[in-house]
Amino acid sequence: MYLKCPICRRDTTPESIYIPDFAGSDLSTMCRRINPAWEPKEGFCHKCLMIFGEMLGNLRRGPEKVNAGFPKTFFRYHLSHKERQRWRHIEPDIQKRSRDQISETVSKDAFAQGYERWSIFDENEVVVSRGE
Repeated sequence: MYLKCPICRRDTTPESIYIPDFAGSDLSTMCRRINPAWEPKEGFCHKCLMIFGEMLGNLRRGPEKVNAGFPKTFFRYHLSHKERQRWRHIEPDIQKRSRDQISETVSKDAFAQGYERWSIFDENEVVVSRGE
């Protein structure tokens, strides 16, 4: 039986899910920044554990390593002020069209640069979209 990792959505087995020891851990905090809806009791797969361990190690080495914390297979895109306005547009049709256009552009850029996965972040470092 397989299930999806709550963070990366990869297929994994229930016995390979890692559950952090406590909700306030650095690992849990990082997971929540990537997926705000995630709860520590859901856990995450071994691959995410490896990636997050590497990210935490880089973050602890100093502020110059913050963006280096993400693996090379993970393309990070931060919305500009104008893009954030379009992303949150009050008109649903414009909002959807804007989100689709931005996501498509980011996806093309990420894959053109050889990245396997991408995420779009808002000004608070919260993931607003992702893909592979």
